[in-house]
Amino acid sequence: MKKVFLMITVSLFSIEANSATQECIDAPDCAELGYTQTEQECPNGAVKCPWNTGLVFCGCGEDYQYSCDGVNEREGSDKCGDYYASCNCASGYEWKERSCVLSRPKCNIGDIFYTDNTCVSAANHNSSKTALGVVVYVNPDGIGGQIMAKAPINENGKEISLAVTTSINWCNNYSGDIPNLDSYTVFTVETDYNSCSNTDKIVAAGNDTIFPAAWAARKYAPTPETAGKWCLPSAGTLSRAAKINSLDTTLMKIGGYRFKVIDTKYWTSTRNSGNLVYYGDWNSEEWSIGTCSRTLTFWDGIYVRPVLEF
Repeated sequence: MKKVFLMITVSLFSIEANSATQECIDAPDCAELGYTQTEQECPNGAVKCPWNTGLVFCGCGEDYQYSCDGVNEREGSDKCGDYYASCNCASGYEWKERSCVLSRPKCNIGDIFYTDNTCVSAANHNSSKTALGVVVYVNPDGIGGQIMAKAPINENGKEISLAVTTSINWCNNYSGDIPNLDSYTVFTVETDYNSCSNTDKIVAAGNDTIFPAAWAARKYAPTPETAGKWCLPSAGTLSRAAKINSLDTTLMKIGGYRFKVIDTKYWTSTRNSGNLVYYGDWNSEEWSIGTCSRTLTFWDGIYVRPVLEF
């Protein structure tokens, strides 16, 4: 009798121990159950994982549909789970219409550039669009460049005909150096394509009375979007423009004025040294150096023809 009782006791103990072992198991992994996000990724509320409240589950909504691993795409800042509401883009690209597209168009020298930030060859001109000017320089990477305005301008930034002799001086009553404005020799003058960088430095050094040519370019505003962005062209940019055989034809096609006319001269934003600056004489197709306060005569006007970076 005693022996039987002991056997029953052992049997009952074994059953209880086995039951306890089956109840004490590891909790399921939160990520495997779908709790893969953080509260910061779920701005509209979430369900926390019971045994790891740092992980939550939420429905991201239809805005979060981009993996941001495409060409020129980078991870965005608004993330839900493995998807983003939008992507960041590589340099030169912008997020537009659900993808990274060029923020600056690819154009060819001689193309017509329109106000909608597009460009086409002169042969494919769309007269229903408004033209800003003609592409005269393209950056080395092929993206962006500079366009030349349809017409020269007066000191107030208003378009004029080449039949009107300009009276714009490069400077007035100024003899010092302009801070950080580089100097170029006659051998390197055509390597300067820094039209807008040069203009920034010039206008920062004085007002429109002291530097009327650069300020005239800044006052040019054929559209509200481009106001304050036009520049006095550098020597390199003007040199590229002068080598475009079809430039005058294209300018007239878009309602502008010719670039090359007898005795036409244009100021540049390129400095030689001190207060000596370059201007181009496109009748003789050579560079000239003059004091920035050079006095003009009726038959010896030097024009300002703005350019715009795109």
